[in-house]
Amino acid sequence: MDKPQLGSALPDEWVLVFYRSTDRRWLNWLACGRYKHVAAVGYVKATRQWLFYNVTLAPTLLLSLPDGEAAVGYFHEFTRDADLMRIAPRQAYGFSFMPMTCVTAIKRLIGLKSRALRPSAFYRDCLAAGGKPLEV
Repeated sequence: MDKPQLGSALPDEWVLVFYRSTDRRWLNWLACGRYKHVAAVGYVKATRQWLFYNVTLAPTLLLSLPDGEAAVGYFHEFTRDADLMRIAPRQAYGFSFMPMTCVTAIKRLIGLKSRALRPSAFYRDCLAAGGKPLEV
């Protein structure tokens, strides 16, 4: 049996989830700007799975759910109080010395070169790179 190509195990596009608030008061202050946190969701057609990726101070969430009611319910909960943007992944780029934060993790996930350190600046960079806001 042929091995599946790595690309077939990844989403054709990601939905970036830009949260307007967080439950950590100090992070609301530190992440000045409209957005306080960013995460990602993607659908893998080959396996009919939804991937949820969220880097936080708590353990990183990497969750795969089969397409269906459970995934839809989780998607609605995962995207609460957030603005969404579709963006196609790019070719991965080299090593980075940036610390692991929500912004740097999502930049690496989608392969976007950006100097942004905060979610609001990253949102602008994603728009400039062809990201499309989603109306929910």
